[in-house]
Amino acid sequence: MVQLAHAFSKLTAEHDNAFLAVAGGRELWGHGDVDTADQQIHTILAQAMMQRRAFLLGIVSPTTMLSYYAAADVFVLPSICQEAFGLVILEAFAAGIPVIGARSGGVPELVEDGRTGLLVDQGNVEGLYRAMRRLLIDHELRGRLGAAARQTAVNMSWENTVDRLEPIYRDVLASKLSPGLPNVSARSTRPINSDA
Repeated sequence: MVQLAHAFSKLTAEHDNAFLAVAGGRELWGHGDVDTADQQIHTILAQAMMQRRAFLLGIVSPTTMLSYYAAADVFVLPSICQEAFGLVILEAFAAGIPVIGARSGGVPELVEDGRTGLLVDQGNVEGLYRAMRRLLIDHELRGRLGAAARQTAVNMSWENTVDRLEPIYRDVLASKLSPGLPNVSARSTRPINSDA
């Protein structure tokens, strides 16, 4: 979150139409001393918050969160930890919002760089700033990425996911019941987020 605050602070110095709303508890902002991170973020964003261009919302209910997704142009997930699966990414996709995410954990499995969003190196403030600036000023790119993101969410509905996972689980169970006989089909190695 400190990296996002720095990147956004740089963005607001150049563009008066940039706004930031941060949802989530401060315990999600980083590892280590949460109070220190909280103080840093407030210091970095002080001017933007005073100008009502940055908002630290805290915990937001799922119902209210839908309103924030609807109002957003871009969703940024600058994780400094290894995200296993970013459900918030799929929520943003479902709202037709492109995602800027860190190249870490499971994020690159969901966010396709240049197709459904933009990926930046983990902890890279300059890269995060450039990605945010690019989507701020390029309306056409933002629209194209958002449309592809929405289609990805449609393709990853619970029904489609279950249809793809069921054969994988059946193959695993069959291989456990037949020790010594490998029973791994080509289907079980296909990525879950494939368009097939």
